[in-house]
Amino acid sequence: MAKAACLIGFFPTTTTQLILLLSLLLCQVYWNVPSGVCWNSPDKLDPAKFGIRTNNKQLFHGSQIVTFYEDQLDTDGKYSVKECVHGGLPQNADIHKHLEKVKKDIEKAIPDKKFSGPAVIDWEHWRPAYALNWGARTIYKRSSKDGEDLFNKAARKFVRETLLLAKKLREQEEWECAFKFEAYNLQLLWMYQHVNAFYPPIYLFELNERSEKEKRYVYARIVMTRWLQKKLAKLNTPIYLFSKIEYSPYELDAPFYNNHSLCNSLDYPADNAVKGVILWSSSANMTQRCGRISEYVDGVLGPKVQRIQARVAKCASKVCSNHGRCQLTQPKRDFGCGDEHYTEHYSCKCDTGYGGEYCQHGNNKKKHRAQVRIRVQRRYIREGITAYEND
Repeated sequence: MAKAACLIGFFPTTTTQLILLLSLLLCQVYWNVPSGVCWNSPDKLDPAKFGIRTNNKQLFHGSQIVTFYEDQLDTDGKYSVKECVHGGLPQNADIHKHLEKVKKDIEKAIPDKKFSGPAVIDWEHWRPAYALNWGARTIYKRSSKDGEDLFNKAARKFVRETLLLAKKLREQEEWECAFKFEAYNLQLLWMYQHVNAFYPPIYLFELNERSEKEKRYVYARIVMTRWLQKKLAKLNTPIYLFSKIEYSPYELDAPFYNNHSLCNSLDYPADNAVKGVILWSSSANMTQRCGRISEYVDGVLGPKVQRIQARVAKCASKVCSNHGRCQLTQPKRDFGCGDEHYTEHYSCKCDTGYGGEYCQHGNNKKKHRAQVRIRVQRRYIREGITAYEND
């Protein structure tokens, strides 16, 4: 995953092309919506034309991003509504059989060993610490009565071995398990030691005119994730935020994010040097939703993403010497949304191998290592320049 600073020596471009090129790498937005039925429909849904990274035919598994759900990588023991599956509990399941299926599913979903995009394991049936299984998941506590230690040891082994195998099979991907909970990160530090990307969700669930409340929520998620980075001494581990485009995607006529919500879920993360935002939605009623989603992408979301990408790239060029990302010096303050902030509002988060207030100082040894990584991005660079020139 090469950084912007490495690009200049490889592809001579005009200033305009360079800004557009940097925008593809500095502010990555991924389409993780199962809208394959819309791809070849009369509605012509096409997020990719706006620089949104989209899998071929808009599938969940592709060359840009891969998400594994519970029906994949899954022989680890769980309770469904009707039955006990694979022994019900992680301590009753066969980890060797599980890892065999993990290997098979990963190799099928990601045939390209050099794939370097986000890869998410969405593990939801149980949480990997006994105390975190509340609500509908209390069945794991009841079934593990007097066996908290057994549950924790087995759950930890399943998660750890799954991540280690995934990273071994596809070394360049950015792996993490996504567990949906609000706190208790200290109990899961062992898991975060094995990830090479963080994917905190920033889902908004209702139309809220109190934009500042939404911003505080997103800010808290970013701060917590950066706390984990420091706690684990993994400061360069990329952060991708999981977001949405609708408040309730399971409803057929659910309202789309308004300008305030888009600001807080796209502009604000970009202004805080987050690596990318992953847009998720449900497959429910997708055929009937194609037209509305296409209209929203063409009229609101797509142009918004392009403006953000251009602004982020311009700031990186103007303030950070093309060797880093701009980030707000006072992220709690409200500087507005979508405006050209004054340069004094930003400091620089420098690329690996660069330092100084404006990332103006380079380390040749580190720079060489960073330049080697550019090969992974050459495809994106060529495609990106062509897409923008033909737009």
